Amino acid sequence: MAKGKEWPSERKAYEDRFTGLEVTQLTDYKAHSHHLYFTESGWYDGERRSLFVSDRGNSTNLYSMHVESGIMTQLTDYAENDHLDACLLPDGSAAFVKLGRHSSASI
Repeated sequence: MAKGKEWPSERKAYEDRFTGLEVTQLTDYKAHSHHLYFTESGWYDGERRSLFVSDRGNSTNLYSMHVESGIMTQLTDYAENDHLDACLLPDGSAAFVKLGRHSSASI
């Protein structure tokens, strides 16, 4: 997988069988995907995009999702990585990625 690769929307909606409420699933890849740590906001670009971490292509990397279209863009290209943390500056101008003891600007 390469930095800059775009993935098509995987979004799908369904009705929760217990509450009857509509649930929107944003990713459907056969691996783990998750938002940033709950105290970190992943929203940027006027809340049109959100950062998330996904284990695609046998490596954990940072992605951006354009929420309206569902298109996902790979932001990092770490091979054979199994752990990644990220945080976003409050103005959304930069994200910081942590791999072990190393960190670097991403966006």
